[in-house]
Amino acid sequence: MSQNLRMGVIGVAGRGGLASHAHKPLQTAVWLSLIAMSLAGRATAAPAASGITEVSYSYQSGRPNHPDAKDPEQVVLTDGKTHPGAWNLGGWAAVLREQGSPLTIRFNLGRRLDLASVTLHYLDDWDAGITAPTRVQLRFSISGAEVAPPVLFTELPASHERLQSVTIPVQDVSARFVEVTVLNWGGGWTFLSEVSFEAVPGSLGQERGR
Repeated sequence: MSQNLRMGVIGVAGRGGLASHAHKPLQTAVWLSLIAMSLAGRATAAPAASGITEVSYSYQSGRPNHPDAKDPEQVVLTDGKTHPGAWNLGGWAAVLREQGSPLTIRFNLGRRLDLASVTLHYLDDWDAGITAPTRVQLRFSISGAEVAPPVLFTELPASHERLQSVTIPVQDVSARFVEVTVLNWGGGWTFLSEVSFEAVPGSLGQERGR
């Protein structure tokens, strides 16, 4: 072996060895395969439901009457703040009703949408006289006409000491207006911080009738 060739081999080995250079094509192929598998997994994953924004609402019965939680501008339940802080610091909509008296809120989604779920955030603090709702009823309409049977949900979690949330699944419902009626058979204050709506994946971009 000539001196020039010998020096060339030594130089290659010193920069990582002949073996490492021989394996680089294999390593590159493995990495490309892993990247392709990752992209394929992303492409086949089911799309998540989309949050509906710019929702307005009005109270139909049981308007909030707590001194610190009256919600006069009717923005508290759709401002995106699920946990605004302590119950006496504002940011809540609260009502004190007799047992079984409803709090009814009518939400306007802005246009007709295919709904996937409705989520309520509320407080359950027995020491402060604040109790979790007993049941929630949902009614759906377009221009005053109901478009689906009412949904009655009774599985609302209660911890007696912190913020709670519950997501109510909705199937085969296309509506613009959702009337949410909260019943509290336990009495005491009902404190709500947020009510949010999720659309069926892909439906937010569709123009629908009123």
